[in-house]
Amino acid sequence: MALQPITALSSNVSKTLVCIDRFENTEISGRLNNPYMEHAIPFDGVIDMITKMEKILDAVTFPLSSVRYRSFEDADKIVTTWMPKREVLRYYEDDIFSNKKGMLATFLVQVQYRHNATWQGYVRWLEETKAQNFRSTLELIKLLSDALVSIGETPVPLAGWENAEESARKRA
Repeated sequence: MALQPITALSSNVSKTLVCIDRFENTEISGRLNNPYMEHAIPFDGVIDMITKMEKILDAVTFPLSSVRYRSFEDADKIVTTWMPKREVLRYYEDDIFSNKKGMLATFLVQVQYRHNATWQGYVRWLEETKAQNFRSTLELIKLLSDALVSIGETPVPLAGWENAEESARKRA
């Protein structure tokens, strides 16, 4: 497939596949896959994952952040977040979401809004066909953590997760 600049972005641009390969002592590591990124982006730790996902969202400028970073630097040096920094290229089709898997778990995270300095969106746990809306980045982290703990040797009940069908009915 030849790479071509994208003039109109689809809402899938904000979907990122979070492939979890390791979960030890409440810390995770793995890879982030997005059709608009040339290769998988490795992460080591929750903060690293969130920081890199934020950079992906900034790179494709979608969804727009309602908060801008402030700086004492010269105004000419500050890059505004609402202006594209480069042409956005699509490297993969949407089948990346079904072809890539994490060694422990795989989550499809779609950030729909970036309001109040946090994220709001939807997360699907692909192996368990469970889904849930999240209202903040912290809630997303809690959902991922609960799911990973439930995979362990002594499973715990998943309080926040719903079946994907139930969640789709509620959103419709």
